[in-house]
Amino acid sequence: KRKNVLPRFRPVSPKESAASAKCFLFAGDLSFWCKSFANSIIGNELSTIPFFMLNPSQVDVVILCGGLGTRLKGVVNDRPKPMAEINGLPFLDILIDYVANCGFTRFILCVGYKGDFIKKYYEDKENGLTFFVSQEDKPLGTAGAIKNAEPFIKSDIFLVLNGDSFCPININDFLTFHINK
Repeated sequence: KRKNVLPRFRPVSPKESAASAKCFLFAGDLSFWCKSFANSIIGNELSTIPFFMLNPSQVDVVILCGGLGTRLKGVVNDRPKPMAEINGLPFLDILIDYVANCGFTRFILCVGYKGDFIKKYYEDKENGLTFFVSQEDKPLGTAGAIKNAEPFIKSDIFLVLNGDSFCPININDFLTFHINK
């Protein structure tokens, strides 16, 4: 089990998580998506997803890291915003550790601005997790970045996070809620 690097955050209860869910399960800057979005979510056919999908290690995590970071450029101008250091660690490491503590192991990092910085940092990382980098040549926005990462996404259901935000919720309960919705 990984060390919890953010003990001062109060986790949000499953009831609070569920209360903030929308049609594709969105809680702040965290959401679950389905590859076959129209059929699986709008068509209400989630019951066809096998029970084994409740295992977080079989659910891909897509982290959006492609923003320009304009508001932080005065403070962090040598790296992309998700790599801003907090207590000697890149914020992205803190976010990934939190999600990995819930059992997720496969991460797709959608990068754009200064993406080589993130790619270089994670390409040789040996921590039992798998990383893929989906590079944007130009800013594509949220849906465009996810579409661009599609070749790397292997699970039907996948978790989408912003690389510059932290949502202290029980992600496993959120996944279970999504499957059962």
